[in-house]
Amino acid sequence: MKGALLELAGWQDSRLFDQIGAGIPLIAKNADSLDESARRLCLAGEIRASKIIQGFAEEEAAKVLILLDAVRCPTVRRLGTLKCFYSHLAKRIYALSSSFPNILTFRELGDLVAHERQPYYLDGPNSVDWIFTNSITTERERTIYVDCVRDITETSGGYGWSAPEELGIHFNEYRQPESVKLSRAFCDAGANSGGGLAVIADTWNGFLPTQDTSREELRGVIAQMLNALAEGGHCTASKAAQSQIVTNWSFPLWPFDLHQKPLGKTVDELREQRRQTIKWIEKTEAQRDPPPAIDRVKVEMVSRAYAEWEEECDRDDRRKGRGTYGTSRIRSSSEFSDHLELPSYKRLESMLRDLTEKERAALLALAWFTRNTLAN
Repeated sequence: MKGALLELAGWQDSRLFDQIGAGIPLIAKNADSLDESARRLCLAGEIRASKIIQGFAEEEAAKVLILLDAVRCPTVRRLGTLKCFYSHLAKRIYALSSSFPNILTFRELGDLVAHERQPYYLDGPNSVDWIFTNSITTERERTIYVDCVRDITETSGGYGWSAPEELGIHFNEYRQPESVKLSRAFCDAGANSGGGLAVIADTWNGFLPTQDTSREELRGVIAQMLNALAEGGHCTASKAAQSQIVTNWSFPLWPFDLHQKPLGKTVDELREQRRQTIKWIEKTEAQRDPPPAIDRVKVEMVSRAYAEWEEECDRDDRRKGRGTYGTSRIRSSSEFSDHLELPSYKRLESMLRDLTEKERAALLALAWFTRNTLAN
């Protein structure tokens, strides 16, 4: 029966841990199987199919992380944590959290979760230029489905169709998701038995992260847990697997609501916020003497074209196994050269060539002026 897991929330610890301990290796095995299928599809050149199956593997493995959070959370938070087991958004957030080992504080994790739960949000070169739908849900669905979509930034926004992108063929470049690695590592570390889970629960008992709880503190507790598992004869994980757990296991996510956030602002309210902010920007620009050599419309067009190129660079990196999605990274000169051949770069290059010399100089000056803001 779907949802039967939720009935376990009220069980006594020993009975609950035995049940979860029996399920974790099954989930990890299934995630491994899906991941291996995705890898084989990638090697065969079936890149789109590979990405779809890889997404399923990532979500399946995230269920192990959800169950572990249910083990390490206070009893009163178990039911809410177990509900994440059936939520695509929550599973993706759990998987995402394991891909960001450089989140330094619990506050930073909270900021990430808050952003990823938004049903709609404003973004763009002025931070308010366009209204977007939830990024995780949108990316997941657009990888799989064709759908009729609408630009909701304006009430008069046009309609169109979104379709899964045609992905290039790259051989021997498959990258295993971090959540899949973690699910397997935890099985070897002792999470595949009620006794091992009891040790995990005991280690985390009383751990209540604050906004300033650091990654260093977190890793200290994880190391303590692994030592206790080894001393109890539960851990057979290799040093590499243990390092994977210490490095990539996230701060607890049980303190957060991981379901899609209720509408704080309606789409109409976001449109009004956007309108007022752009009105203020235009008024500020109109007061400049002399006026800027390049107008805001052209700056926004170039900025959006650059953002599309960056997104295509990230997708290209993911296909080639050169980075974890969503993470900022410095590209080598060879990678950069590859990206100059992307269609989005050709569009950006053409747009820049159409600018006058004065407009290019003004755009360069604007980029230099805002360098510290962008870096932060």
